[in-house]
Amino acid sequence: MRSYGGVQQTNPGATVLRSYLHLDQWQDGTPLPQAWLDNLSTGLAAVRAAGLKIILRPAYLWGTPNTTAVTESTLLSHMAQLYPIISANSDIVLSLQAGWLGEYGEWHHSNINYTDGTDRASADSRYRILKAILDATPSTLPLEIRTPIFLREFLSLPALAGSPSLTQADRDGLSTLLKYALGLAPSANVTAGLPTLTKSGGNWVYTFTKPAAVSAAAIAVHFSSDLSVWTTAGVTLTMTGSDGTTETWQATTPAASAPKAFFRLQITPP
Repeated sequence: MRSYGGVQQTNPGATVLRSYLHLDQWQDGTPLPQAWLDNLSTGLAAVRAAGLKIILRPAYLWGTPNTTAVTESTLLSHMAQLYPIISANSDIVLSLQAGWLGEYGEWHHSNINYTDGTDRASADSRYRILKAILDATPSTLPLEIRTPIFLREFLSLPALAGSPSLTQADRDGLSTLLKYALGLAPSANVTAGLPTLTKSGGNWVYTFTKPAAVSAAAIAVHFSSDLSVWTTAGVTLTMTGSDGTTETWQATTPAASAPKAFFRLQITPP
């Protein structure tokens, strides 16, 4: 067993570590001690020196209900202390788990309602907390969120009055990877520049544009006549225009054999 500033590696062959950041001692709003923050910095430096990666999750509760209500202001003040250290070491952080809320930072079983999936006031608190995490960490640092109900919440509920939308595409439902492939703004509510479907000359014609810098090999066009079976067979993909910066592509398939047509893009990450 090896230790990296308190993070223990039980499997000598492991290349990824996972560490909880225990914050239970400071639920009452006491600032995180500088010695604890320094120890975290030392541990992350040791992880880097060993050529490893780490997954981090901050949490206040460890199997028992909290006896002190962790206020939103406490959460935000602790984030302001913690995330500059994590951001400075983001090159060795494989992913950052949202944490903070509920038992073990898993977004369940909290007696202060941050994890109540049926309450709008609780949803508003989650929104502000998640927005603070996104604002305080690099956009290149993957953020893991539990659970599907909360992921759907962030994509469907209207933003708080006077608040900017979350980083994920202003809730237009488009993945960041798709926006990258099509050259769309990652933090905008996209309504233009999306693929179109028309019928011309006896063919279904699916048209999309992409940056010239994005390899055509990274984009596959799938076709279905019933939304059940998808295939690339019978789909002809052709570049129909380019200005050196942006390319226009068309995928065609005969309309005679498919009275209904559905297309989708499959993107291979760079």
